[in-house]
Amino acid sequence: MTCGTDLRDVAATDINTSAAEQPYTGYDYRYGETDLFEGSIASKARLYTLTFIVAIVIFLAGTFLFTVGPQLFSRGEANAPLPTPSPSPRPTLALATVTPGPPTATRTPTVPPTNTPTETPTPEPCMRQVQPEDTLTSIVLNCGHRDLAIIDVVVELNGLADENSIRQGQIIVV
Repeated sequence: MTCGTDLRDVAATDINTSAAEQPYTGYDYRYGETDLFEGSIASKARLYTLTFIVAIVIFLAGTFLFTVGPQLFSRGEANAPLPTPSPSPRPTLALATVTPGPPTATRTPTVPPTNTPTETPTPEPCMRQVQPEDTLTSIVLNCGHRDLAIIDVVVELNGLADENSIRQGQIIVV
């Protein structure tokens, strides 16, 4: 089984020849698998490192010249203090002024009164006949009560053992 390389162009070497007798000419790319040659990785790394260092040096030199350069290359006269300017009167401009007019009447929003719901008690006892699928809770809600605390009163009023002991056809007084 081969890896796909062809060694026909590679000269055969004698096993008895020492490595000192053969000069190193670098990597022969005819052997294949050139992407695994470690020597080429080191040379690329050196190139990238050198490029990075040169870029940093150029950046630092430019920053230095930009910040310190104007002070280094300026003439001595420019470093003399400037005379303090004396205040001089400035001309006033005659501009049109805006005079505020009388205040305008603004509408004040009136909040309409809110109706607060009041509980209206049932004027007389509500009497319901228990239908199939009815529960005591559904009967109480159908009679208009929204507070489920009334269920205990209904159980006591109708002489029930508990709220689940109602029968179909029974008349419940709420």
